[in-house]
Amino acid sequence: MAAWSLAIEHGLGEPNAVAWSVPAPENGANERKGFAMQFKLATTLVAGLASLALAPRFASAQTTYGRTYERTTEGWQLTTTMSRQAYPSHVMSPMGAQLLIGGGVGDFTGETIQRVTDTGGAWLVRLVVGTRTLFGAEASYVGEAREIDALGLARDSVLVRNGFEGAIRLNLPFTQDQYLIGPYIFGGLGWNRFDIVNSARNTSSIRDGDDIFVVPFGAGLNVSVGQFALDTRITFRPAFDDELIGSRGPAESRTESLDSWAFTAALGAEF
Repeated sequence: MAAWSLAIEHGLGEPNAVAWSVPAPENGANERKGFAMQFKLATTLVAGLASLALAPRFASAQTTYGRTYERTTEGWQLTTTMSRQAYPSHVMSPMGAQLLIGGGVGDFTGETIQRVTDTGGAWLVRLVVGTRTLFGAEASYVGEAREIDALGLARDSVLVRNGFEGAIRLNLPFTQDQYLIGPYIFGGLGWNRFDIVNSARNTSSIRDGDDIFVVPFGAGLNVSVGQFALDTRITFRPAFDDELIGSRGPAESRTESLDSWAFTAALGAEF
């Protein structure tokens, strides 16, 4: 005797299964019995499909579903499979990447340059690859601007920094589904350019501009929820080949360093 059957398997947490079968009526069976069988089969099928449609709403962002519905020699069978991937659906790879834009404050560490400049405002654009792995890399555009007041400079003169920096990161990421908390340390190399602007004349001992090399390093904390990302850090920048201060005098007098620090915060997206 042939039989109609319906099997539904799906899981949110522990898998469970619902199976139901109704024997097909023999030739000449009561018509109402056959109609009741078909109605019960249809309602069970609708209920199963509804439960499967609602299931993804309560699953984490890392859960994916697959559904198959086919008629076999033994009857109809509807099966749902559930699998979990190693990273949330909003990132393109297990490494994780972020694009960040932000700003903060910064200052020099040398006493001479501190006496003629104010604490400056900083800005940045940063691309990070490897926010969810032990090692990562980043590339940044950085900038700063601060007032500078020295004998021989016009009033309202501004010292502007622009530069590009690259760094390697050592992360300690804690992840749970779409959430990430990642303290990290970093170190790298960069090029910075200083220019004095808003000054029509310069008879001071400070050059109009200077190109320097820097070795940025520091520590930070990265937090992301879904695609939203927040990054805060403290950066130290030892400077080399810096001749902005005292460059008009003898070479042995050029002892003032452009070493600096900056504290910044940035917002962006993880992808």
